[in-house]
Amino acid sequence: MKTLTVLSLFLLATFPGAALSETPVKATPADACPLIGPLDTTTKDCAALRRAYRAGVKDCMDKLHAEADIKAGRRTDATSHSSRSRYLICDKSVQQAMALRVN
Repeated sequence: MKTLTVLSLFLLATFPGAALSETPVKATPADACPLIGPLDTTTKDCAALRRAYRAGVKDCMDKLHAEADIKAGRRTDATSHSSRSRYLICDKSVQQAMALRVN
């Protein structure tokens, strides 16, 4: 019984951790140019990507807000919850659309 426990603990101790044959993954362009957040320095291509992303998110959010106004039949309030929801929806859709164009 003790042998089985010791053997299991030994095997569990050897499994976690990186395999010796693994090589580090090089940074992809997406890692080198994050679409959101601050950047110290940037290239022209990265700045253009970031501008396109922001414009796409803004257009998407405006479209979703206009659709909400039409459904309600009046001007709807822009609360923090609705803005956050619109941002999450638009962020995902714009990133997917940009990934299809870039890749």
